[in-house]
Amino acid sequence: MRSKLKLLLVFGLISHGLSGYQHQAEQDSVSEGHSISVSQSAVISGKKTLPYWLVSNNSSRLLDESYLGLWTDINVTKASTSNDGLDYFYGLEGSAFGGSNLNFSLVQAYAGAHFRSIDLRFGFKEEFFGVNDSTLSIGNLFYGNNARPIPKLVVKTTGWTKVPFLESFLSFQAYLAHGWLEEDRHQSNALLHQKYFYLRWSFFKRKLLITGGLHHSAQWAGENIEQGTTQPTGLQNYLRILFASSGGSGADQNDQLNALGNHLGSYDLSASFRFKKFTVRNYWQFLWEDKSGLTPFNWRDGLVGISVKSNESKGIVSGFNLEIIRTNGQDAVKYADDGTQIIEPDNFFNNTIYRSGWTFRQRVIGNPVFLILNPGARSNWLVKNMINGHNIGLEGRIGQFNYRLNYRYFKNRGIFRETFSPALESKSIGGDIQLPLKKSSLRLRGVLEWGNYPGKNAGFIFSYIRHLSF
Repeated sequence: MRSKLKLLLVFGLISHGLSGYQHQAEQDSVSEGHSISVSQSAVISGKKTLPYWLVSNNSSRLLDESYLGLWTDINVTKASTSNDGLDYFYGLEGSAFGGSNLNFSLVQAYAGAHFRSIDLRFGFKEEFFGVNDSTLSIGNLFYGNNARPIPKLVVKTTGWTKVPFLESFLSFQAYLAHGWLEEDRHQSNALLHQKYFYLRWSFFKRKLLITGGLHHSAQWAGENIEQGTTQPTGLQNYLRILFASSGGSGADQNDQLNALGNHLGSYDLSASFRFKKFTVRNYWQFLWEDKSGLTPFNWRDGLVGISVKSNESKGIVSGFNLEIIRTNGQDAVKYADDGTQIIEPDNFFNNTIYRSGWTFRQRVIGNPVFLILNPGARSNWLVKNMINGHNIGLEGRIGQFNYRLNYRYFKNRGIFRETFSPALESKSIGGDIQLPLKKSSLRLRGVLEWGNYPGKNAGFIFSYIRHLSF
């Protein structure tokens, strides 16, 4: 035991890693030139597992069993700084945890080129989608940083781009990606298609902003090693995926009748008004799983939030957030042409062909309120998706300390045809305190949780972070 402690102490003294966990809703920072963030974190938990919300929304930097030890991350980045000309950017982040065992992993590795308002990027990088509160949200339901970043080729706009001839009040964002899922899944080496498009209208000298967007993702191609079958691939089928068209003669019969691949996504809507001292924003995210989910009449499952933020970002209380989640309707009750009632739930994030579901490396790609209880069973339904929950967040500044507080509650009832009794419930209080220093900072994050999932627990992460540039 002493030898292990000595090893951890030496490991901590010789490496100042990045406290690689970033709050899931923090936006990408932009800095001039090249930079390195280095830090060392001490991790401790009341049980032999970390609290759920210290592991979740963290790009799998820490695992459930990372309950006691020293955690080191190093993050080297260069952001694009040119607004008009050609520039490049990159990022490389490695993470290591020293406890009963030493675990090393590569969290992010990407490089890209920037020209005017367009970015072209290849690699795996943390991304933040949607219109949720930027700091206090429980996270985007459909796509977040709960799992490791997925390797992708991405072309996207940088920020908001003004629409020609309508520059004074209309702008847009667009994103298109081609990704590669892992080999060890029910449909081995499946491909990922992703895109989104947002429009933003501004009124009254930009005091009122209205935003609307559509996210569309699809899993396609791949090979079922157990059955020896493959799904259609190639350019022609990529175009079918791009436009959510039905499959050709080589596709599964169900895909020939509907759309090729496993399609899912969300509608994102937001309205905000800037008053003199604060800004109020209301936002909605509605999930959809198939073509029927695209109709306005089915906008019942998703997340609704309200955010109030001080325009000066100062004071004991500078931000408040309330979110409510509901995904147990699932457009389950449908009617045939003759009026016969049909029970056919959307079963969010699951699919009969792509039975590993909306996951990557055995973790849900979307929000952690969607659970995987049997990640090793690749041929079973994995994602438990009937959710009721809420999130309450508060942030501000007391003296030199910045703080965030969140109360999170969710109830997971399983899937529509296999509900839990009783439902799995999780309640937690999380705190995040930061002390900015010159070119460095101290950070303490803690979570206290209770309920029947995953159970009573408490844990803390204390970090010293050093920022360098060159």
